[in-house]
Amino acid sequence: MQSKMSLWNNALYKNLSRNIMFLTVINVICTFILVPFSYFMMDVEGTNNISKYIIGSASTSALYFFGTMMYAILCGLFITYFFKSQHASDFIHSLPIKRQEILSTIYGTYFIHALFNLVINGGITLIFGIKFTGINIEKMLIWIALSLLLHFFIFSLTILLGLLINNYLSHIISVIAILISPVIMGTLIYTTHMTMFKGLGSYPEQFLNEITIPVKFMEFVVSDEYNFTYLCIIFLISVVMIAASYVIYNKRRNERINEAYANNTIHLLIYFITILIVTLLGGLIFSALFNEMLIIAVIIYFISFTISYILMEMSAQKSVRITFNKKLYSASLLVVGFALLCVYASGLYREQFIPNEDNIKNVAATFEGEAALYATTSLLNDTKVSDPVFIKNVLKAHEKLGKAKKANYNNDQEVHNVHLKYTLNDGRVIDRNYDVYKKDYEHYIKSMNTEENKSILTKSLDLSNRVNDTISIQHEISDGSYTGEGLSKKQKERLVKVLEASIKNKAFSSKLEAGRSKYTITFDYENKNGTVYEAGSYDVPISLYDKDVIAFLKQENFIDKYSDLLPEGKVYELPKSTDLSFAASVDSIKDIKGAKKVERKSFKAIVDENKIDEEGNHLYLIDNAERTFIFVK
Repeated sequence: MQSKMSLWNNALYKNLSRNIMFLTVINVICTFILVPFSYFMMDVEGTNNISKYIIGSASTSALYFFGTMMYAILCGLFITYFFKSQHASDFIHSLPIKRQEILSTIYGTYFIHALFNLVINGGITLIFGIKFTGINIEKMLIWIALSLLLHFFIFSLTILLGLLINNYLSHIISVIAILISPVIMGTLIYTTHMTMFKGLGSYPEQFLNEITIPVKFMEFVVSDEYNFTYLCIIFLISVVMIAASYVIYNKRRNERINEAYANNTIHLLIYFITILIVTLLGGLIFSALFNEMLIIAVIIYFISFTISYILMEMSAQKSVRITFNKKLYSASLLVVGFALLCVYASGLYREQFIPNEDNIKNVAATFEGEAALYATTSLLNDTKVSDPVFIKNVLKAHEKLGKAKKANYNNDQEVHNVHLKYTLNDGRVIDRNYDVYKKDYEHYIKSMNTEENKSILTKSLDLSNRVNDTISIQHEISDGSYTGEGLSKKQKERLVKVLEASIKNKAFSSKLEAGRSKYTITFDYENKNGTVYEAGSYDVPISLYDKDVIAFLKQENFIDKYSDLLPEGKVYELPKSTDLSFAASVDSIKDIKGAKKVERKSFKAIVDENKIDEEGNHLYLIDNAERTFIFVK
């Protein structure tokens, strides 16, 4: 005889087991291939990519946990078949079984099947430990615990939504949408900000990954680093969802079994969220049509809303010809309109926000030399400066950028980018990217490119962490074609010290910037933070006046003699009084008064005699794509 307080029913367990048995068999087979059998695959491949904490190959662990999520969703979908069929629902609920007993049996059935798979494959893996290293009971138990946690979270969410949604397709779509909703909504909101406002060109990918549990969990697996606190939060959320499922199930009305949703509140909530997402997406698609035109933006969003409303009604009414409900349309417009206003207000706040000087730990800002030598490199632009004077100057420049017109790439005007990155005392990072027209860019550079700022910036330069980059010496072998040679760790350590000292000592001398050689130092870097991957390179042109760096190139046999650094092109001698800006911009050398052609061979001999000097009395020009100016004693 069943106890009145019983939370388990054997007959129901057998019924529910039959519904997910086929999925369990597939799960057991796939787990065997991805976990125990992965040791054989590693043995054949000659690799040893083993996790520090769990059993199995680190290469297949991500696929295993992804499969675990899919298994939990599908089981949650099919084990609750009687939530979506009136005949099955009437039969199950006519039995002398209380609802808490039914729900407990659902959870128990699923976890018996999940645990069966984990014990079988965990045991097989332990047996394989006789042959393979890196397998122990501790790793197996951690693997089981992490797997059960993921089962716990995904299955409880699927059951909770199954109690609210009476349609298979809507149920599975809603589960997936909820799981990745932070990424979906965050992407739409931040992309809207990037389109409509100035300076908001950055995307907080890491933050959105942090609040999207499946993404963050997979990040733990891929990086093989786990955060115990975060895992505890997942467990607590799962417990809350299970408790909520009992409350909702006790209040669920079977009369609505043929409706799309179990109650009107959930129906309207999903309805409004879907319309909001489609409206935001529609607005972004046509964003190019309303650049900085608010009234046009409002019209576009209104049209997007109306289209999404009609599509939702077609789906709900299951007909192309719909009955137009004015009250529902008005209510939807009011809710979505309010949400769009919140999105707009948050974007406006972010656009106008400039951190307080006292709250700033350091700042990195776009900076270039007088002859734009460093305009295409970010070694200096990415240098973090904590000097109060420099920070104050950046804040002043930031205020002016906020008033500048947002540049449009669709016209013929020249557009430049200004990047500002503040690190605050509380650890937050404020990242701003301004696309501005040439006039505003020149005003910004003029305000930043002062002797005081130059001195502060170069003193703050620290290249010690660049030793971990891939550093190579590149040089031009023909017009637009380059070749390079990588540096060893010892060479990198030496070069970084020499280069940092050189930049600090020269401090942006205009003559230094004029003496561009055909050699460049290239820093290729990779940064990986969980699933967020960033890669790029910094190019630092080597100056003909930089004797310390050139001495390094000679010592390491990158060049044999000084003249190897000279760019290709015809050589001319110019009067020392020649305006370099004018000489760089004229179409023909003939337009430069007093220019005399010089034999390249004789000029190379002068260079090899070590006569290049930024304080020299003779000025030479090498006519190439960038026109190199060289002072000689």
